[in-house]
Amino acid sequence: MAAETRRALIVGAGIAGPVLGMFLRRAGIEATVFEGQPAPQDEVGAFLNLAPNGRAVLDALGIGAEVDAAGTPTTGIEFVNHKGKHLGHNPEGLLLIKRGALNRVLRHQAIEHGVAVEFAKRLADFSDDGRRVTVHFADGSDATGDVLVGCDGIHSATRGALLPAGPVPAYTGLVGTGGFARLPNGPPPGAVMEMTFGLRAFFGYQVTPTGEIFWFQNTPEATEPQESDRGNDERWKARLVELHRDDHEPIPTMLQATDGGIGRFPIYDLATLPTWHTGRVALAGDAAHVMGPHTGQGSAMALEDAVVLAMCLRDIPDVDTALATYERRRRPRVERVVKLTRRVGNTKSPGPFGRAVSDRILPMMLPTGA
Repeated sequence: MAAETRRALIVGAGIAGPVLGMFLRRAGIEATVFEGQPAPQDEVGAFLNLAPNGRAVLDALGIGAEVDAAGTPTTGIEFVNHKGKHLGHNPEGLLLIKRGALNRVLRHQAIEHGVAVEFAKRLADFSDDGRRVTVHFADGSDATGDVLVGCDGIHSATRGALLPAGPVPAYTGLVGTGGFARLPNGPPPGAVMEMTFGLRAFFGYQVTPTGEIFWFQNTPEATEPQESDRGNDERWKARLVELHRDDHEPIPTMLQATDGGIGRFPIYDLATLPTWHTGRVALAGDAAHVMGPHTGQGSAMALEDAVVLAMCLRDIPDVDTALATYERRRRPRVERVVKLTRRVGNTKSPGPFGRAVSDRILPMMLPTGA
């Protein structure tokens, strides 16, 4: 008699969830991804740079070319100060891609690989009887499987149910902003992203082959922006123009030319969790380890989590042992990256003294960093 096929329940259809589902299907484990949003939000959000280690995971899965087609390469990062003075250059091998486009490609690929994706399924709670785990959704429905993995992001409902007394994400005092613009007489398309240590805030941009400018900005804000504030793009745009009024061109002009939505994303940190798993339930990606955008490793760490977790579930029959092995393999690497990300984030707005130091020290440090 053939062994019964194991079933994985995955909460979150962002980056880690669909990729984990595909790897599990390859390992012979049935996988369903449950997303709390009522429908895909492929036009929401700004963009990210997918690092080579994350891109390698997609190549291992055989979908790297499909993801590449939705983005554009970044071959280097140029660092300058607020006057446009060259500070250093790092060669890179990144993929610049809109977050919604990445989500769309990963979801479509997951479905093609036999992973079911269900929307309007917001986790309310779960129960684990030691043999099976059941997810209880806010709409009153349930789903039962052999393992539950929370890939549901920074404000993970799975984490809250798994560790009700555990740490919660804390606002770092930095807000990330992202948008898109076009300048008829602006800088030409290129594969190098320019990052500026501005007088009052940090700014970065790259011009894609179509002429569309992808820009982002990090600014200190004592008070965390609230949901009710995030729709007022014109007021926030005026704030950004004021922050960067003394920085080199084309930054001020680029901000003035941004006529679409401007994304505002409070940057959070999360204290180290006491555990990433209990019984048949585990966390992956931002649900397990929140990190800011400063090293561009958030999505890559989530993708690495997915492949290692799938390998452990494939190779180790006992679910609890498999999840413990996954955590033991991943924690040291992830925690190193989290610490590095915190250090880099602390340099984003150093003040006059720190800026003078960075102008002198950064050109010497960048080759080492590269």
